[in-house]
Amino acid sequence: MIIRHLYILVLICLCCVGCGSGTKKIDNNTKVAFQKYLSKFKPLQIPVVLRLADLYKEKLPAFDTNSTDTLFAHGQTLIYGMLPDTSSYFGLITMDHYGPILTTYDKNGVSIFAFTLKVRDCPNDICITYWTETTTIDSSLNIRCVDTIRTSVPQGQNPSGCTNQHYCLSKQGKINRDGTIIMSEERNTAILSGSNVPNSKKHK
Repeated sequence: MIIRHLYILVLICLCCVGCGSGTKKIDNNTKVAFQKYLSKFKPLQIPVVLRLADLYKEKLPAFDTNSTDTLFAHGQTLIYGMLPDTSSYFGLITMDHYGPILTTYDKNGVSIFAFTLKVRDCPNDICITYWTETTTIDSSLNIRCVDTIRTSVPQGQNPSGCTNQHYCLSKQGKINRDGTIIMSEERNTAILSGSNVPNSKKHK
């Protein structure tokens, strides 16, 4: 009976050791893959200024969909850059069809938070004659997303609902020390008419 109990105890110990070794091996492989992933991002200078219309024109490198990049990348995204402060977390900026995305990761490559760095999608309204979307991240890791929009009645047309308006949409927030991101609700501020804004629509 004693021998049987000892045999069972040895089996349990072997299983525990085996499981522990396997977990450690997977963790190490993930860390190596994450370091390789990080090496693809260029270091960014503060303040980081992202002009959406300019970003869509850039030829950004794509992820290798047949590599370990897929452990961390969000779908068919492009590589942009890394925030300079990496003491507590890594802040990586990628680009997809909807705009730039800031994703924070802990030191082991686990995703903490993700946020699309823009106010809203590109306006397709026939009334829109001008729009520009810009996001800034300053030295205190404050985030400000701003989109200035101008609407008017198109020449030779008078569609229902078109009015002469000039307004600013904005969101503000901050990256916390733990890698989480807080953002305000969208704000709409009217701009006085007569401002010197180019009358040329920008789009994707």
